[in-house]
Amino acid sequence: MNYYNPLLQQMQPIQMPQNNIVNVPSEDMARNYPVAPGNTIIFKHDNAPYIYTKTIGYSQFDTPVFEKYVLDVGTPKIEPVKDEPISLPLDDIKAEISEIRALYEDLKDKIDKPKRTVKKEVTEDEQ
Repeated sequence: MNYYNPLLQQMQPIQMPQNNIVNVPSEDMARNYPVAPGNTIIFKHDNAPYIYTKTIGYSQFDTPVFEKYVLDVGTPKIEPVKDEPISLPLDDIKAEISEIRALYEDLKDKIDKPKRTVKKEVTEDEQ
């Protein structure tokens, strides 16, 4: 004789999508999409600039909360920068190279100088 035991009944959990956003073709599909208790799902409308969220609380008596957001479609377009050759006179380039060479030589001299070491005299109290 087979007895029905509700405690042994296995419930099938709703499979959550792998990514965090579900693409839907319409708002109605997002509203009717099943959401497990205690979860929130984010939907992106495929043909319109909308994002929807549907949240269901942990209680079976909670009503779903459906929110609709408009994506910002007014972002400015970035125009490409025109590449124009830089024309500097040869004398200006030579002057810049001389300045860089002088800075390099100063740094090189600072590195090459031997460092002075100061010896500390040890007194009898410290020994």
